This record gives sequence, structure tokens and C-alpha cells, in this order.
Amino acid sequence: MYPFRVFLSYTAQDRWLLEAVVESLLDVGVHPWWDKELRPGRLFLDEIKQKIATAHLFVPLLTSISSLRPWVHQETGFAVGINVPVLPIAIDTLPHAMLEGTQALVVREDLSDLKERLREVDLESIILPLRSRPPVLYSIADLPESRTEALVAQGTNLVASVGSGRIRQRALFSSFSIPDEPPTAKVWQHLDREQPRSDYYRGLLREERQLLERQARAYGCTLIITPLIDPGPVGLLVHQIRIETLIGFLESAEKHLVDIVLTNSFQVGNETIMGDVLLARALPPQPNRDYRQTLFTSHAPTVLQACRAFDEAFRYECRRPDLSPEIPAAGHSCEQALEALRARLRELSRG
Repeated sequence: MYPFRVFLSYTAQDRWLLEAVVESLLDVGVHPWWDKELRPGRLFLDEIKQKIATAHLFVPLLTSISSLRPWVHQETGFAVGINVPVLPIAIDTLPHAMLEGTQALVVREDLSDLKERLREVDLESIILPLRSRPPVLYSIADLPESRTEALVAQGTNLVASVGSGRIRQRALFSSFSIPDEPPTAKVWQHLDREQPRSDYYRGLLREERQLLERQARAYGCTLIITPLIDPGPVGLLVHQIRIETLIGFLESAEKHLVDIVLTNSFQVGNETIMGDVLLARALPPQPNRDYRQTLFTSHAPTVLQACRAFDEAFRYECRRPDLSPEIPAAGHSCEQALEALRARLRELSRG
């Protein structure tokens, strides 16, 4: 999986404390963030907000000095407001104001017990508690075009700021069945049939394919897809093009980076997870067309939970006893998936 991202809020006079906490967090295997990692050319406040919003845990460093600094309080208020889990580290003061009642990690003033105290903390139970957390903030894209626009914009921004990781996608075909062709290419005319998309929308879809493909080639991808269904709803030619395009991606991919299962259980809606930084979950598609009303969130604990649920669903699909004979029982082999897809393409060509 991915190391937890921990954002540290501190005041400049407590730099010595920050350095000690960073060293201790690295020792326990988490990724600390603080203002040194801000990129040149970005608005300071916007960058800070994005770092906090995509952190798994917000850690204010509470001292008699920082408790008087409005900046630490502002950052804390933002984290609390968007439901980022909070774990204060205190050395000579206790949480108050909006953090009053929050259990703090209290350490000695000489920090002699800091590493020991951090190792005792069950970060998993703080970041992914068994009890339900308050509602997570989502953005919503109501139209297919705005869904793709948001995925490209948010994904590109988060990859540049936070980094990314493995692509997870549950869909009928996946984004890798989108042609990497200019909007005027003839393949789009075949795909759009009687309802042509605009060149702008076709270009957005191509950007989606390119964005996810770059991440998949760097970090790998896990796909739960249903490309062996009856082509009736979308048409034979559209179905063939999607399978051919998907085959082209799989043939060019590093096979060890691709985990894929071809399932015969109909996929309700669509789910795309970029690393553990962005979740896009769409409701079922309109008849013969694209997905509608897609929910987006970069709330790190929520995205991490979605990653784990996806991985469990993938393992379940791989061991299902009721898969169709043409679907590889092992499920997770790229070569087996290619064999099944090529066989399906030959079958469609004969029909």
C-alpha cells in the first residue's frame, strides 16, 4: 500500500521540535509533510490547503509558543473542517479551543520519549477508525463532459502536487479502451455513432486515457472489467473497437504491472482510483451513453478505504467459481486476459 502522509503544523520558533518529529515519523514508516515541500510559483495558502486536504493525518505541534500563533490555529481549523484526522503532539501545553477534548500525544520537554511514544500510537485506528467519521466532502460532476474535465484537472493537479501510484478501475471496459487518437480521427465517428461528441469532449477523453496510462506505466494498474458482455446495447462495431483498443494497451504494457480480471458480473457504475490520492465514483450510465453524476474526493482516509475495498473485490472476483468458461479462472494474468480478449474479438468477427 502507501505510507501514511502526515502534515505537520508548527511555528518557526519551534523548528527544533519539527526536525525531531520529522525524524521520528520517518523511523515509524510514515511520510511527513511540512512547508519545505511547497512548490515554487504556487500560492502559499492554496498549496498549504491542498497538502492538508490530501494528508491522512494532521499533526499540530503544540507548544506555549505555537498556541499563540494564529497560523497554526488557521491550519488546524481547516483540517478539522474537512474531516482530516488530527493527532496533536504537545510538550508544554494541552489542546484547547477547537481541539479541546482531543487526545494529544504528550511528550517530555527534552523529547527523550518522543520516538517511543510515536511507536505506541496505532495510526491505523486514528486514520481508519471503526466508527463512522463525519461526512466527507465531495465534488460532483453532473454531465459526462464535466466528469472527464474534472478527472483530468484534479488528477493532473494532484499528481503534480502529491504524487500518484497504482491505477485502480472498475468499469465495463476501462479508460484504456479510449482511443489515443486526435478528435478528428475516424475511430471517434465509429464510436459515437448517431450521437457525435464534440471535438472538445473527445480531446478530454483522450487526455483521460493519457493521464491514466502514464500512471499505469509507472506504477501499474488493477482492472475489474466486463468486456465479454453482449455487444447489443452499444453495437457490434463499437464493442470491437473498444476491445481492440484495450488489447493494444495490454500488449504494450509491462505485463508484471497489470493485474486484471475479466468478470461476467455486470459492473454497476464506474470507479477510478488514482494512487491513494483521488477517488472518482460514477453512477450507472445513461442508456447507450456515458456515466452521469460522478463523485470526486481526495480525502485521504476515504480514498485509502476505497483502495482496500477495491483490492478485496478484485481478490473475490479472481476466485469466483461461477466465471464463464471463456474467462480465465486465475483472473489476474495479463496474458490470460489478452488470450480471452483476442478469442472474443475473433468470435465477434465471425458473427
